[in-house]
Amino acid sequence: MLQFIKRLFPNRPAKPPALDQGPVAGVQRIEHCLRIEYGDWGYAELVHQNHLAAVKKEMRAISAIGKGQDTTYGWTDFHLRDEIDEPLLPAEIPLKALHDIFPRRMDFKGVDFWGGGYEAAERSFAFSTVGGLAIYGEHYPGSGDEQLRSICFDTCKTRDRGAPLSAELEALAQFAAWQQLYLICWNKEFCSQPDAGRYLKFFEQYK
Repeated sequence: MLQFIKRLFPNRPAKPPALDQGPVAGVQRIEHCLRIEYGDWGYAELVHQNHLAAVKKEMRAISAIGKGQDTTYGWTDFHLRDEIDEPLLPAEIPLKALHDIFPRRMDFKGVDFWGGGYEAAERSFAFSTVGGLAIYGEHYPGSGDEQLRSICFDTCKTRDRGAPLSAELEALAQFAAWQQLYLICWNKEFCSQPDAGRYLKFFEQYK
């Protein structure tokens, strides 16, 4: 069994409250999976601030791939990210803690991949929000109080979402600050500390 790293963070802000959705709050569950391209897993994800040096190293390598490329017939080289095996550690985050800040959401069975089967990837989770976010990832083995291994984002359906999306991003930024996480998008070479305004600009373009 994986041994989780225990760390105290005395300067953490108070735990972010769940979004106040009033009497219409609720979770819908659907039987199919969130489907993504296999190679897109983790293109946008939350990464603990302890890994920022590795993030910068990876982004330099990614940036170098694009220089001097003739992409007429596709990319001729690629970079395999291998600096960060556990993006959320040393934070310990139960899946429930992520669910709690999005009480109005639609839960998928998990994640599956285009061109593959129709079964959810092992230990995957996925859900979409009223504001148009699509959040997925992986948890460690367990039952009842699964600990997250990754928190990733699919492209965002922001059209006509307005106030709900803004409120969700405020809650997400509070959550990220509490857990000391940065929002990283590898293919866009984007790195942001918790900031709802920057999140909004990013997701408006991440389509």
